[in-house]
Amino acid sequence: MTPAGVVAIKNIKSAMARKRILLLDGGAQLGVYQFAVLEQFLESGIGPSYFDHYICTSSGAFNAAYFLSEQPAEGKMIWMKYFPEVFWKLFSNDMVALENILRNIEPLDCDKVKNHSRKIIGAITGHDQLAKARELEPEAEIWAIMLKPRGYRLSSWAWKLISLFAIGNPVGRQLLADWPRIRNTFFAQIESDPSLKVIRPKKLLPISFRSKNKKLIAETYELGKNDACEFLKNENIKI
Repeated sequence: MTPAGVVAIKNIKSAMARKRILLLDGGAQLGVYQFAVLEQFLESGIGPSYFDHYICTSSGAFNAAYFLSEQPAEGKMIWMKYFPEVFWKLFSNDMVALENILRNIEPLDCDKVKNHSRKIIGAITGHDQLAKARELEPEAEIWAIMLKPRGYRLSSWAWKLISLFAIGNPVGRQLLADWPRIRNTFFAQIESDPSLKVIRPKKLLPISFRSKNKKLIAETYELGKNDACEFLKNENIKI
């Protein structure tokens, strides 16, 4: 075999052995877009074992759990019906509502998630996700499902204004004031790294953090499905 042939085989073996990491950011009800992308993955033959690690925040961890348990119907029902009906309520305990949903309304197969060979790794922010991914597997192929379009940035003055309401909590006030810098750094890192495989909406999603409008939630879901299909086609992903 020629030296060129040996190099080619080594490159193929290296690519086959390369790990894949999926980053799933948090975003409350915006996570329905992310869920739709994962559901489309399943329909396209990309199952939970396609990725070696899942690094998640907040609603991203919820989506990863229903992806690993392969319960897309249950997860979709939660996003489309139960979250807007029983979860996003003022002056209520969200965690109690969430536990009721996961245990009683559309039970998550926790045993399947816990026993799966792929694990969910928690992260505080998107910036933390990226750092953990590179620390865990420096040569890994990193995928990210974003909930904001390219070029989106948080407004510093708005968050500084919000931070003023953290009366008597200097740590919380500082965190709120620093939040735009933390998030915008993450957005910039994602956009500046051409090696990342990123799925994101083309424009701002039609829903907000705690939206209850089922029509707009359904529209957001369809955007996720369509963007996932387009991404897989453009990337020519072979299963």
